[in-house]
Amino acid sequence: TSIAAFTVSHSDVTIRNGIINGTYNPAVDVPTPGVGPLGVKDTGAFANLRLERIVIQNVQSYGISTADASNLQILNCKLINTGYISIFCNNTVSGLVAGLVDGNLVDRSGIPANHITQPCVAIRGSSAANYTTGLIFTGNKLIGQQSPTDPSAACMELRFMRNCTVDS
Repeated sequence: TSIAAFTVSHSDVTIRNGIINGTYNPAVDVPTPGVGPLGVKDTGAFANLRLERIVIQNVQSYGISTADASNLQILNCKLINTGYISIFCNNTVSGLVAGLVDGNLVDRSGIPANHITQPCVAIRGSSAANYTTGLIFTGNKLIGQQSPTDPSAACMELRFMRNCTVDS
């Protein structure tokens, strides 16, 4: 099973100024989706989630996992050694409308290259009807591993996005 340090169950939630330190040991633990602890989970399509100045480190599964969470804000957070995917926005049912991901550090350089099977950041829609729109992804630093063995281990994966801004 996968247990989250914070499970969001309502709209209009702000989490700020905290440290989530898991027990994941990158040298020996292999990240598996849905297995092991994760940092923050909002998979109920709750709107207006704001994460600010949070450090999430050494969690085996997802650092931050959201689903169809409109007006999502992830600001000035650090995600270090988050095993499976550091920031995962799965916008496949109703899509994500608006949001800001700014000033974050995602560092997976401490995880062996052969253990990384997914991107640092994945923002996924599923079709022309369910997509991400109006998201601004700016001022973030993503650090991955050199030469991961899995071709899915990119720094970013973007699927089905419209009218969004992605820059450094």
